[in-house]
Amino acid sequence: EKDVLAPELLNATESVSEENGQLEKIYFGFDEYIQLNQWEEHFFISPPIKKRIKKKVTSKFLELHIEDTLMQSTTYLWSLNNCIKDINEGNVLNDLQLLFSSSEKIDSLKLRGKLQDAYTLEMIENAWIMLFEENRNDSIIFKEIPNYITKTNKDGGFNFPNLKAKNYKIVALTN
Repeated sequence: EKDVLAPELLNATESVSEENGQLEKIYFGFDEYIQLNQWEEHFFISPPIKKRIKKKVTSKFLELHIEDTLMQSTTYLWSLNNCIKDINEGNVLNDLQLLFSSSEKIDSLKLRGKLQDAYTLEMIENAWIMLFEENRNDSIIFKEIPNYITKTNKDGGFNFPNLKAKNYKIVALTN
C-alpha cells in the first residue's frame, strides 16, 4: 500500500546545560524516516531568538542545537509546522509545535484569530503576525524585533499560545 500518512511524532526531549540551566538541544523522534521540508520558509521560534538553530536529521530523528541564551521566565513556542516530511512519499507533517518554558511556570495567555484582506474579505495565508509590547511607538516594526511572532495557516488562522499577561500591539506583514 502507498504511504499517505505524514510522519508521527513519537517523543520530544530537551537537553539542558548543567552549568547554566540553558536549553542546549531538543530531540524529536518520529515513527518513520524523515527529511526537512522548506525549513527556512516554515520554521520559527516565538519569542524570536538572535542566533540560528542548527539542525541535524538522522533516519527517524531530528536534533536541534540551540546556541543562543534564552530569556529567563519565558515560554517559547517552537513551530515546525510543515517543516518535516517522510522520506519516501513526501507526506508533510502539517502541525508540529512545542512549548518550552525557561522556568517552572508556563506563560499561558492565548490570542488567536484570523487574518483577512479588508477589501476582498479573503483569508490571508503565510502572513507574519507580530506582537509588540503596548508601550512601544508605532515605528517599532521597522526598528526592533517583535516580542512574539507567528504565521497564518492556509485558512488565515493564527495562534499565540504562550503569551505573558500584558497588553500588546498587533501587526501583520505579507509578501
